[in-house]
Amino acid sequence: MRIPVGGGTPVVVADSASTGSWGDGDIVAFQRRSGLWVTSAREPRPRLVARPDTAAGIWTLKWPHVLPGGTHVLVTADHIRQGNVVDSLELAVVSLKDGAVTMLGMRGTCATYVAPGYLIFGQGGGVVAAAPFSLRSLSFTGQAVSLLAGVWQGSGGATAYAASDNGMVTFQPIVGVSTESFFIVDRAGVIRRRFGDRMPNPFGEVSPDGRRSLGYSTGQAYPEAWMFDVATGSRERVANLNEGFSHEWSRDGRRILFLRAQGLVTSVVSRAWDRSGPDSVVLADSTHSFWSVVPGPPKGWTLFRGSVTRGGLEAILMAPTESLSAIRPFVFSPVARVQSPALSPDGSLVAYQSDESGIYQVYVQPVPGPGPRLMISPRNGFDPVWSREGRTILYRDGRRIQSATLGGTPLSVISRDSLFFDTYDALPASGRRFWDVFPGGKEFLMSRSAPASGSLRILLNWRESFGAGSAQSRPTS
Repeated sequence: MRIPVGGGTPVVVADSASTGSWGDGDIVAFQRRSGLWVTSAREPRPRLVARPDTAAGIWTLKWPHVLPGGTHVLVTADHIRQGNVVDSLELAVVSLKDGAVTMLGMRGTCATYVAPGYLIFGQGGGVVAAAPFSLRSLSFTGQAVSLLAGVWQGSGGATAYAASDNGMVTFQPIVGVSTESFFIVDRAGVIRRRFGDRMPNPFGEVSPDGRRSLGYSTGQAYPEAWMFDVATGSRERVANLNEGFSHEWSRDGRRILFLRAQGLVTSVVSRAWDRSGPDSVVLADSTHSFWSVVPGPPKGWTLFRGSVTRGGLEAILMAPTESLSAIRPFVFSPVARVQSPALSPDGSLVAYQSDESGIYQVYVQPVPGPGPRLMISPRNGFDPVWSREGRTILYRDGRRIQSATLGGTPLSVISRDSLFFDTYDALPASGRRFWDVFPGGKEFLMSRSAPASGSLRILLNWRESFGAGSAQSRPTS
C-alpha cells in the first residue's frame, strides 16, 4: 500500500506482493510467487515481467530494486528451489521492456544501487560488500570489497542493512533472537499464561492430551527440540542438534516423529516422548524430498510435505500409515506452493494452504480422495489447524484468528467466527505453523519473538574502502 508521509488514506498498490521497490517513473517492482511483477501510475494493473528460468536452474527472482531511470530492476536469483542457502543466490538485472534476465556473475543478495556508481549487497556469512557498477553497461566494473561482517541475515537471504547516497550504511549486527515466551491465549485474546522464555525462533505443538508442548528453534540448520510441561513450564531437551528436524507428535501422543537427512536418504524416525526406549526408523526414502511429516491414524493415511521427485515440485504426498514406503502424490500444482497440511481428527480430511490464486488461501479436501475441494478462507488464509473435538478449522489471515465449522453433504462451511487480533509470530511462506490449539478448542499456544538487542549501527564513509591508501572505515553506534 501507499500513503502520504504526512498522513492520509492508504491506496492499494498491489495485492499479494512481497519485497517491493519504488523507483523512477512511479514504478513499483515486487515479487509474487517466484516471479517479478511491476505496477505504476501508467500501469495500475500489476504486470508479470519475468519468470525464473527453471531449465537454467533458477527457481526464484526476489529482492527487487528499481535502478535509476526505471528501465531495469536488480533482482536476486535463487538457484535452490526450497533452500535458504545464501551462497546459492546470484545477482541479476531484469529489463522491464522485454523481461530479459541478465546474470551479473556475482554471488549476492538484496542488492542496492548507490550513486555515483556502486552496488551494495549481502553475501554469505553475514557479509555486506560493495562493487563499482555501470548503469550504462549494466555490469560490474571492478572487484567487490567487503564493507561489513556479522550482519544479520534471515531466511532466503534477507540482509539487514540500508544504504544512502551520502556514504552511510545502517545495519543490524547478528545478535540472535529470543522470544518473550510461549503464550496460552483464550478465544477472546486474553493471555492466560506464559512460559518457555528465551527459546530462539520457536514453533509450538501441543500434545494430544494437552499436557505437554514441543518447542524448537529454527536458529540452526537442524533445530533443537524441547519438551515443555504446560502446568509447570519446566522443559527438557528432546533432540540434540543435528539429530533431525520437523518434530511432530504421534496421534496417540506416546511418540515423537522427526526427519533425518543423511546424504540422499531422508528417514522418518520414531522416538518415545520420554526417551524410554530406542529410536526406530519407520521409513528411509531416497526418491522424494521431505520437509515435514503429518502422522495419520492406524489403517488411515499419513501425509508428507515434500516434493514429487527430489528437487521437484512442492507437493503434499500420502502413504498408508501401515505401509509408509508406498508414497504417492496427493496434492500438487506446477504453478503454486502447496503447504502446511493438517489432518482432521478422524484422518478423513486434509486442510492446507496454497497460493495458486495469487494469495495464500486455506482449502480442504477428502483423504485419500477422490472428492471435491472446498475453499475455507474467503480472503487470505494460512497455517490451518483442526479443533480436536470436531470439524472446525482454525486458521490465520494476518489480522485475526479465524474459525470455520464444516458440515452438510456436500461438505460446506456452516458457520464462521472471527476470534482475537493476531499479534503473534507467523511466517506463511515457511509452510510451518508457529501455533496450535489445545484440546477443547478454547485455548491456543502462541509465540512472539523479539530481537535480543534492538541496536543499529552505522558505517560512515564506506566509499573510502575503494580509495588507495585510505583509512579503514569504522562502524559507529
